[in-house]
Amino acid sequence: MLAKTTNMEVNIKKNVLNFFLAGIISVILSLGLILIFALCIKVFSLTDSWITPVNYIIKIVSIFIATLIITKDGKHGMKKGIIMGLFYTVFATIVFSVIAGQFIFDISLALDLGFGILLGAICGIISVNIPRKSRI
Repeated sequence: MLAKTTNMEVNIKKNVLNFFLAGIISVILSLGLILIFALCIKVFSLTDSWITPVNYIIKIVSIFIATLIITKDGKHGMKKGIIMGLFYTVFATIVFSVIAGQFIFDISLALDLGFGILLGAICGIISVNIPRKSRI
């Protein structure tokens, strides 16, 4: 019984570490993509109407990459995706709030959490159905 408990504890620690690393990678990816987009806005004089759609595309790409990372084993895609979507949204909100110097708690945060959870579930389902040879 002790060996099973120890093995289970190791698996839990490994999963938590994988979620944390995938979250960090996805937020760094988001930061990079946002910087590239900011440069595109400056160079091509894009209007503000581009910001919201591109912001959602960046979130989609970041959550999908993170979900691909945590579902390498091909198991529990929806569950891991939901957790990753929630984790990414919270972690990204904290990071970008620190960068902006302010934290705004309003309905858009709740919508972002819902979007992150839904997107994580969808990405998790897709990621476990990608053939192993095609995965990251």
